[in-house]
Amino acid sequence: MSNKIYKSKMKDENRLLGKFVNISLIALSIIFVLLFLKIIVTEISFHKMIDGMVEGIDYYIEDIIITDKETVEDYYGSESGTTNYFFYYGHDTDKRMQVNQKVYSQYNVGDMFPAYTKNHYYYGSTINSVLPKTRYKNNELSKAGIVTIGCLILLLLIYKWIDNLGKKTNNK
Repeated sequence: MSNKIYKSKMKDENRLLGKFVNISLIALSIIFVLLFLKIIVTEISFHKMIDGMVEGIDYYIEDIIITDKETVEDYYGSESGTTNYFFYYGHDTDKRMQVNQKVYSQYNVGDMFPAYTKNHYYYGSTINSVLPKTRYKNNELSKAGIVTIGCLILLLLIYKWIDNLGKKTNNK
């Protein structure tokens, strides 16, 4: 008799787990779609904002002197890592801008570099550096979030697929 009770209890637990997985999939899918739409709308507004900006009024392109160059390597394991490239400018040692590897290799210390600015104090290497920092940062974080949610959805779908395979083999 205890074997039947155990099997019945296991079926109930599996049913609850299945419902939890289904509800999680639905919730994550809705969040994924909404976040995806938010990213698209924000990107479109950024492009419109950039297209509407006028050099000399909304932003400036000024030549700055590169006072130092630095590469920072971040390793998150023995095999993988990222390298960030920076130009220092101005008389303060804490003022730096991140550039890509191609730009970093083209310029040397003492060279003039055309940089974007809104306030003549902080400079950036791309037009994106004159966008509102908080909105731009939040949009970039949303992109990372959508990748994470997509991975969770994929894992739940794989779990459901394996669970269905297990049920089919048990029924045969």
